[in-house]
Amino acid sequence: MKGRRLLATLFTISGATALVTEQAFEKILGTWIGTTTGAAAIVLAIYFAALSLGSFLYARIPPRFIKRPLRWYGFAELLLATWLLVIVVFFDRLPALVRPLLAAADSPLSLIAARVAVALLLMLVPITAAGMTFPAMVDASLQRSDAEPAAAMYTLNLAGAVIGAVLAPYALFPYAGVAGAVAIAAGLGGLAGLLAIAQTEGGLIVRPLSSANSPGSGRTISPPSETLLIAASAASGFLFFLLEVIWIHLIAIVIGNSVYAFAIGVGCVLAGLLLGSLATFRLNEADVGAVLVGGAIALALTTLRWPYIPHAFVTWGGNLESFAAGETLRWLQAAIVIVVPSALFGVAYPLLLRHAGNAQLAGRMNAANALASIGGALAANYILIPRVGAERSLIAIALAYAAIGTLLGKRKQLAFAVAALALFALLRPPWPILKLTSGEHVYFGTHVVKPTTRLLFAQEDADGGMTTVVQTPQDRELVTTIMTNGKFQGDDAMQRAAQRGFASVPAQFVQHRGNALVIGLGTGETVNVARQLGFKVDVAELAPAMVTGARRYFARVNGGALDAPGTRVIIEDGRNVLFRHDKRYDLVTIELTSVWFSGATNLYSADFYRLVDARLTDGGVVQQWIQLHHIGFAELASTIVTMRSVFPYVSFWSVGGQGVIVGSRHPQLVTDPRLVADRLLAPDDVTRLAREPFVINTDANRYLEYHTPRYALTLGDLAHRNTVALKRRACCS
Repeated sequence: MKGRRLLATLFTISGATALVTEQAFEKILGTWIGTTTGAAAIVLAIYFAALSLGSFLYARIPPRFIKRPLRWYGFAELLLATWLLVIVVFFDRLPALVRPLLAAADSPLSLIAARVAVALLLMLVPITAAGMTFPAMVDASLQRSDAEPAAAMYTLNLAGAVIGAVLAPYALFPYAGVAGAVAIAAGLGGLAGLLAIAQTEGGLIVRPLSSANSPGSGRTISPPSETLLIAASAASGFLFFLLEVIWIHLIAIVIGNSVYAFAIGVGCVLAGLLLGSLATFRLNEADVGAVLVGGAIALALTTLRWPYIPHAFVTWGGNLESFAAGETLRWLQAAIVIVVPSALFGVAYPLLLRHAGNAQLAGRMNAANALASIGGALAANYILIPRVGAERSLIAIALAYAAIGTLLGKRKQLAFAVAALALFALLRPPWPILKLTSGEHVYFGTHVVKPTTRLLFAQEDADGGMTTVVQTPQDRELVTTIMTNGKFQGDDAMQRAAQRGFASVPAQFVQHRGNALVIGLGTGETVNVARQLGFKVDVAELAPAMVTGARRYFARVNGGALDAPGTRVIIEDGRNVLFRHDKRYDLVTIELTSVWFSGATNLYSADFYRLVDARLTDGGVVQQWIQLHHIGFAELASTIVTMRSVFPYVSFWSVGGQGVIVGSRHPQLVTDPRLVADRLLAPDDVTRLAREPFVINTDANRYLEYHTPRYALTLGDLAHRNTVALKRRACCS
């Protein structure tokens, strides 16, 4: 009994540390190879490929060499822990090591190859080691004659992953940062490895298992059955990961774009899988067909719920103010549409693992499942989401699961259920896009989209989610607004002053008006102003739909600047544009969406500002937009002093109700007296502010990414409070 408890504890720890490690690698690589869908797909593919390689390599080891599988598990964990500690120690030096690979890429194909190479350098060794832990634990469990060891180990690993999915974003990353979280994961993994190795002294020797004799079942699986098991494991991984990617995509549209919303999506998926895995210990294999058909029906029915989730935050959470209460409601709304179908589909793979009576077969099945997951992720991002759309993709996946369940179940009743499901798919009403993208989930209230609002444009893609352009009657005029996942990005009315200021305010300090880089397109008005001021403009924009929307519906405010001579539109992560290329700019102006969007902190860190500094000309200037509303004073001050940690001259402005931070290496002499009224903090004021112990946001701590989302529901005029507090703090420090 003691041995079983040890195995359970060790592999639960492995699941938790694996989840933390995966998220940490994603964040680290996001600063190197970008945060586009293509870059993220590479990270995911390499991660799962390395897991698959580890399981495959262990499966190729003859059983006679694995006398103490716990030792194999222990050394794999120690290798992973050692690699993680190396990352922590050399965290700040690693970008310089990988940049030459990316900078040498001169074509789309070579860039993909360079990004793959960078991801391999970071992840291949440690994740391959992690991939060996599953079959090793199956072997260790077989030593103790445990029934269905592969399914049991899979369930324990899932339990750890659920713990990691909840604790990492809410307790680990916000207070320890990425580097600290990696160090903690290394410590836990290393401890698990040492405990495992210590238990092998004088331990049992695993009995050699030729084919898959499942303890307690008396069932022998022939080679054709093994082939079928591996193929079924691959199908399970492909189909479920297809679904998971689409769920996470929809979570960003209706729950939110913050790191917490992403964690909610992943957490609900894993919780559902865990429930399904636990249920398999009470299910007969004859039940699997009916369960999959039930999951298909549940998935189809939940499609009716997605468009109405944003309004639920107004109905149920309109009076909520605390971050904890808001997150609880977000978890509840996500769980309603994800947990039940995820649990029902989650029975498939554990039931298959029941037949894995030895670690070799379990390793091959795990490898096939992981490799197929890569295919599912790529198919979802590059085919289903942009070409089919999330709505029809969910129905198609439900029909696929229903068809598989009918074949496995071999019951006439199931065929009737599938026929009813197909009829539902044909007759169900299409999603009301305005409700889906109303943005009511952002601040738990109605803002841009009103009952009188008309949808002009909607385009779905994997990078931008759902980009919409809407038109609303307001004060006897029609206001046109462009949004990402219901979040305001720009308009042709009240926010035009801010969009013009993002270029005009910093331009007065630029010593030469040559090249400018605009990161984040919005309506394109900033690009137009920069051109009118004499700059040749490069525009870095993640979402292709944002470019389409700006061209079609905001030509009046951007003057057709996107297609004008001297303007170059780059569909790419802005930081990656600067990281890969040596081009120098006289002006870099950044107008991202809110700082609390997942990944946005990559352009608010001291590491990023050092990169900008290296790409500015001698008289160059950088401008950073920051919201004054829905942000705490400590976080707002952090954005300002973070830029001040790199640039000796930093000023802070309020233009059109938005914050503008301007940084340079030369004194900022105001040439337009009309702008003085908009300056809240002169460089000397910012220098005094920087003497206070505000947190410097870095790639290692990602402070802003985890702390700024906590103010989304705060009532009161935070913009006024922050303005007053900044002036008082600066003058009195």
